[in-house]
Order: sequence, then C-alpha cells, then structure tokens
Amino acid sequence: MQAWTQFVKKQEKEIGAETVNKWLNTLRVIKFDACNIYLEAKDSFQKLWVSEHIIPIASKTLLNNNGHKIKIHLSSLDDSPITDSKKESKETSLTFTQSELSPLATLEEYSPTKKNTIPYKLICKLCQYDPLTKTYTSKESQNIFNPLYLYGPTGTGKSHLLMAITSALKIQGRSPLYIKAESFTHHVVQAIRLGRMQEFRNFYRKTDCLIIDDIEILAGKAATQEEFFHTFNTLHMDGIQIILSAKSIPNQLERIEKRLISRFEWGLTLPLIEEKDTEQLVEVCKNRLKFYKLHTELPVNQFLTKKFNSISILASAIDLIAKQFNATNVPYLNTIKLADIQDTLNDFIEKQKATLLDEHALVKIIANVFGIKTSDLLGKSQAREATLPRQIAMYYLRKNFELSLLQIGRFFSRDHSTVISSIRQIEKALSEKKDNVTYYILDIQKKISNYNHQETS
Repeated sequence: MQAWTQFVKKQEKEIGAETVNKWLNTLRVIKFDACNIYLEAKDSFQKLWVSEHIIPIASKTLLNNNGHKIKIHLSSLDDSPITDSKKESKETSLTFTQSELSPLATLEEYSPTKKNTIPYKLICKLCQYDPLTKTYTSKESQNIFNPLYLYGPTGTGKSHLLMAITSALKIQGRSPLYIKAESFTHHVVQAIRLGRMQEFRNFYRKTDCLIIDDIEILAGKAATQEEFFHTFNTLHMDGIQIILSAKSIPNQLERIEKRLISRFEWGLTLPLIEEKDTEQLVEVCKNRLKFYKLHTELPVNQFLTKKFNSISILASAIDLIAKQFNATNVPYLNTIKLADIQDTLNDFIEKQKATLLDEHALVKIIANVFGIKTSDLLGKSQAREATLPRQIAMYYLRKNFELSLLQIGRFFSRDHSTVISSIRQIEKALSEKKDNVTYYILDIQKKISNYNHQETS
C-alpha cells in the first residue's frame, strides 16, 4: 500500500496534481499483498484511462521493498462482460471522419456585417483569399495566430466561417480537419472503449490544421478534455494551426479545465458580434436563393428579410423552400410567389417560436419582472427580493426546458436539494393559487410571448 501511495505522489510531478486528483486519488483500493494491488474505478471510463496512461508506467516503476514488480489488477463498478459478437459489432460502428461541410459555407458566400469586417479580413488573410476579387492570392495559407479562437452568439456565422476556412485550405491542397466538438467527444469515448486510441490520435494529429466547432460542448467531460489537452499540445508544438469556435470568450467557458482555457488564450481571440444588418440579410437571401437556382418575386425576398432578422434562421427558411420545390436535385424554373410558400413558412415560424427562448433570456425576463439584476438572481444572495425570482426561474427551467435537476443546480450554483425545494414551493403556491406567485407567473408568461413575437417579427 505504501508503494502505491508513493507512486501516486510521484505522478503529481509527472502529470500534475489536478490530473492525479481526478484519475488516481478517486480509485478505491480493494486489497493488496506484496506483489499485487487490486483497484476499483468508478466507471469504465476511468478504468480505461488508467489502463492507457498509468499501468504502462506502473509496470516498470511500481516496486515493493524487495524490488519486485507490483501488478495492478483494475476493475470498475460498471464492468460487464462483452461477447465477441458484441465487440465485433461495436468495433465496426466507429469510423473517424470529419464533420459534414455545407457547400454554401464558403468565404465567397459569407457576408460580414460592419462590426465583423475585421475578423473576416483576418480569416481571409489566413486563407490568402482576396474578398474583392474573390480569388486566392497565393497557393500557401498563412498561420498568423495559433490558436485562432472565434466566439459569438448563435447566428453570427461561426460555423460558416470554420467550414469556409476548411474548404479554402482544401482548395490550396492542404489537409484540414473540421470537426464538431460533439463528434470529437464521441470519437474519444468510443476509441477508449474499443481500445483504438492510437487510431484516434493518428486521425487527429496528422492533419495540417485542426478546426473544432462549439468547443464549449466539452464542458464537464473529463476524459475528452484530457485527450484534447494532449492533442492541442502535440499540434501546437509542431506548429500546426488550431482554430476553435465557442459562444463565449475562453475565461467565461464553464466546466472547462483552466489549463485548456489558458491555451485557448495563447493566440488571437476574435469576436463575432450579433448585429441586425438589413444589407447583410438581403445579401444572404440573394446568395442562398441563387445557390438553389430559385427565381422569386420581389415580395418573397422582402418577406423573408423582414420576417427573419437572424441569418441562421433566414438560411434555414430558404433551405426549407428549396426542399419544397426539390431545388436540391432539379432546378425549379418557374417564378415563386409569396402565396406558394406561405403555408410552409407559417409552419416554420410557429416551430421557431417554440425554440427562441433560452435559459439566459428567461432569467433576464424574470429579473426584469421583479426589478432586480440578473447577477442577483444567479448569485449567492439570500435576500428576500432575490429568493422568489430564483425559485420561479428554477421552476421554469424544469417545466419549460426540461433541464435536469443537476443542470439547474449548476446554472444557479446551488445543490440538488435546493433545486428540488424551490420547484416544490412554486408548485405548491400555484396549486393553492397564491396571489404573490400567480401574479408574477402570468406577467412572466406574457413577457415570454412578447419576446418570441419580437424575435420572429
């Protein structure tokens, strides 16, 4: 047992105290003797990580007082036997491929707003692309900042630009890898489970430009962050360009390890600012209709740019029109009138209304109704004027967004029992029709309806 304790202590210098606390100190020692130690991991994830990163080291350096090797026997709480047929099925289900690129997501088709001109020009410089002549000025791209980190709210064109960079680099004969963070996570999980980590690393570390979209999705995923940390280090040391996107600046990312955040800040952070630019909407509308070879009357274009003031939603609406007229396969030669698409767009608008409100917008609405600051509602204040709004917000997040109790707790920095108690108190107040709660609930519901209407008008 002492040998194991000393071994773990030594690893703090090798891989860091944070990593040791996360992966080694949480192992349970079941039993041990002079030449064997039996450890139990909390899950198969931890078991496989330890098997890959620690046991090869321990097999050479974990020795007893007589200098004999101590063998580690590792199990996990969720161990289950895997038959050959199941293993074969799982092995054939994992393929390492980049995320799909949209043919519309090019530098030519991107229409920057006035506030986003500088990020766009820097990206064009990276890709050696001249937006005025729409030509490439060189066959070799430039690695200007590493990493390049784009951030901004949904609808500002982050994914479009990342896909556009990928396509531009491919035109120059390079081998960029564009991947959504969700796919990266899936690849890590499956590779660990199937023992295919070397194949995973070959796929991600032999590219000449790694581009990952929505990096905040790695939040709370310890094994995925661990692997991305090593992937980032390997590529950065080799001078390979890394490009990332997220909804917020690095130091505002939640449940992302500090060592990763510090690396995200090594290069250049570029903001993409949400801006309602009519000229940009008109340009996007024209380009997307042109791509699908759709001929529309002027009232159609006017309706689209007036009704949808978000580029991403406008693009989705046009995609839906193209699907209606099968424009993706056979060009539709007739001129489309507003009456031809009214039903399709009305259905689309109704679906959008149900998805516009997010957690942050909801909290802001509730804070405004009670006349308090959002920071007070989300903070640790136990003042009476903040308690009821916070309870109502928790209730709404549970009922309207169907968030788990754990997710709500994290959102408000509260424990599980506090969330349960808050929701139950609001449910009880509503069932008893207490005026001080029902009045606010009705007002909040009205504000939510107005919010959705404004966003789609």
